[in-house]
Amino acid sequence: MTKRILFHGAPAQTSVTPVTPSDAALQATGHNTGNLLIGAALQSQLEGDSQFFFALPSPEKAREEFDLIAIAASNFIFHGFDFGYLGNFIEKSGLPCVVVGLGAQARDRNMAIEVPEGTQRFLKVASERTPLIGARGTFTAEVLDRMGIRNVQVVGCPSLYPLQPPPAMVMPDRLPPPGQLVLNGSRNVVDHSFDRDTMLAVERTVFHYALKHDVDYVLQSELPEILFHRGLGEAPRSQLATVRRILDIDPALSDDAFELYLRRRGRTFFNVAEWAEFIRTKALSIGSRFHGNVMAMTNGIPAILIAHDTRTEEMAEHIGLPRFKPVPGKPFSLEGVLAEATADIFNKIYPERRREYIEFLKRNDLANKLSH
Repeated sequence: MTKRILFHGAPAQTSVTPVTPSDAALQATGHNTGNLLIGAALQSQLEGDSQFFFALPSPEKAREEFDLIAIAASNFIFHGFDFGYLGNFIEKSGLPCVVVGLGAQARDRNMAIEVPEGTQRFLKVASERTPLIGARGTFTAEVLDRMGIRNVQVVGCPSLYPLQPPPAMVMPDRLPPPGQLVLNGSRNVVDHSFDRDTMLAVERTVFHYALKHDVDYVLQSELPEILFHRGLGEAPRSQLATVRRILDIDPALSDDAFELYLRRRGRTFFNVAEWAEFIRTKALSIGSRFHGNVMAMTNGIPAILIAHDTRTEEMAEHIGLPRFKPVPGKPFSLEGVLAEATADIFNKIYPERRREYIEFLKRNDLANKLSH
């Protein structure tokens, strides 16, 4: 019998149009467009009749109309997030559930995470209603183990596994021309990075390269930049001054020229298919945005992640995604990042990680559409 699946967590799509106000558009993605890759991946993978809910129905309605709760998770284990509402919902619904892509976020692996009581309750209820919880990486699995939750398998993120496996990755020997390079990053990641000052300098260097060479730069959650990029007249010039200060933009560059760069080369996607179509025009992706680089990898484009915290590092480590971890006090350049990058580990272990993920879905009694 076909399963009726209630999806919650990361959305798969939005109804955003070119004139949707930017704050509402970003809210529709869960405040980060990278979430769309997570939700779209899990919903595309599972066989069944599915319906996504941002706002959950009553537990009674869920019990009557669905057979399973599927949660496309992200960095849920974080001191600022309380998922008590979700634990209550799962328990009252009486339904089994599956949690995929659960992550713990901290600056480094030695840092203790203060997990809110509500989130602890959600995790314990979920562990009782599923054969296996799918964790993003070994760090998350260790955090769960300390909480007494051990029915866990490290699977990475659903977004790592498109329906058809990506081709082997071939890293270029030099940076491609500006039109074939795409960069990504975020000044928002600085505050929860391994080293704040180091990561701020890295983010500035990446953005300065994009600005100097007129390279496309993907924005995922940076609302002020997105406001100017979309050009709907939503942002006062005072916000542009704030962005300039944080990114240390050369004073010789006029506000008009800076805003024009954001309009022309800033890229924000509220549709996964449009993002994929764009990324396939490129030859290399580099930056600190995990899902910006996953979009490249899953579409056959070489990608290098600049790892900045446990969340990004453990997911990249799981599949061997090429990555670079900045070292405090050591010079940083994109040329240096590429010089140290290798796709050998990715090409060796990705097929096995994909098989493990398919087995994880089977052990959770989930029919899927993934091919080996």
